Amino acid sequence: MQNLTVVQSSFTLEPTFFHREEWLSLLQKSYGYQRYDISSDTWTTPLLKVEGIFGKRLISTPFSDYGGPIGEVNANELTDLAKDVLERTSCEYLELRVSDHNLKSALNSLGFCDLAQYATHLFDAQEGGIEWLWQNSLSKTARRYVRKAQKEGIEITEVTTNSEWECAYQAYFKAVKQLGSPCHSRNFFFALRELRPLSHAYLASCNGKNIGTAVFLTGNQSLHLWLIYCLKEYKKLGAIYLLDWVGITLAHNLGLKYFDFGRTRIGSGVELYKHHWKGKDKQIYHIALFKKRRSSPDPSQLKFRMSSILWRFLPDSVIARLGPKIIRSIAL
Repeated sequence: MQNLTVVQSSFTLEPTFFHREEWLSLLQKSYGYQRYDISSDTWTTPLLKVEGIFGKRLISTPFSDYGGPIGEVNANELTDLAKDVLERTSCEYLELRVSDHNLKSALNSLGFCDLAQYATHLFDAQEGGIEWLWQNSLSKTARRYVRKAQKEGIEITEVTTNSEWECAYQAYFKAVKQLGSPCHSRNFFFALRELRPLSHAYLASCNGKNIGTAVFLTGNQSLHLWLIYCLKEYKKLGAIYLLDWVGITLAHNLGLKYFDFGRTRIGSGVELYKHHWKGKDKQIYHIALFKKRRSSPDPSQLKFRMSSILWRFLPDSVIARLGPKIIRSIAL
């Protein structure tokens, strides 16, 4: 007798911070994305239309660790509506960012293709008191670098005033330029203030110099590390470790179950770094339904790596003008 594999078609999926209307509206307002959500009586999927140098795509959701459908979801119904919205919008493909492996498998069987696989790391911020977490949930390396950062005089302050937001943006701008990456616009960065108290920004400084910044976003059960950068010469002093520890402390104090380190390419140095903090990994899948097959933006591609090298030598004025236009089109 032939064995038949039964593919699950119905799923119950909970919303994340990145499904909040405040976040979606901020993306629309800052980058001019149009909404083309698809939904039924029991589920909905936010979709933003991204246009530019990489063609026309529908993404759920740009600049977000999580996206895709929420509610009582039927994979067959979702796929039919995805095909319909692709036709209506003349987009080349529709991309979902999902963390449910069974949903991914069901959508794969219905024509969705794998684009990329990421992993995040979830740190249990409520497993014990803050001192217990310090002693039991950090590796010796993590504790050493947090102490080193403090010993070197690195200070972390919460960003509240306009001048502090400007300092945080400039630290971010300089750090991403060192990496050869395009930057978000100042308007988008400052718009994060509108999300408060759901957003928390911190500025790292050392001997009067602003050296890094981090932005955390508050979900139902998790504090998401959405953005973290510091100048490369301060990484060896433990600035990133200290910013992460501040985020974990914030998650603990807010009573949130997890500190979510955010998505990272599997096997990357950043992923290895995250395992200095006790926790569990969670897979995030980028999948797409294509109307017209083409390559999607991928920073690991050679053309991106070469562009990154050149980007570091451009004048700040050029980067400030072109960076937001490029990042709007990449929409990772």
